[in-house]
Amino acid sequence: METALNDSQQTETYKSLVTISVEALKTLVLVNGGAAVAVLTYLGNLAAKTNTPSGLPSVRGALLAYCGGLALALVAFVLSYLTQLRLLNEHFHPEKKQRHGYLLWAGITVAVLSASAFFVGCLFAAAALTNPG
Repeated sequence: METALNDSQQTETYKSLVTISVEALKTLVLVNGGAAVAVLTYLGNLAAKTNTPSGLPSVRGALLAYCGGLALALVAFVLSYLTQLRLLNEHFHPEKKQRHGYLLWAGITVAVLSASAFFVGCLFAAAALTNPG
């Protein structure tokens, strides 16, 4: 039983890994950005229905977390690009000692931090919106 992948299988596996990674990064941008917009929309609707802006819940922590998560997702996109560029250079210039591993792990770490920022933002939003004032 042969366990090694042929060239075609390797290429398709690599393509699918890149596609999955890009979609994950897009999702991080979508959820963090969308959550920030949703909180601001809710706050705007609430402000339109009340005459006391001081009575509005403070969603600063949630917005900061969502914006931080969005910024981290954008950094992860840049690290993804740099990783792919380094891999390409390693392929065409194997004599040069360029290592892509640290860029890869930095990108993964930043993406996980982006997802964590989203969850922290959700906790802040839930706390602010269930206990206003």
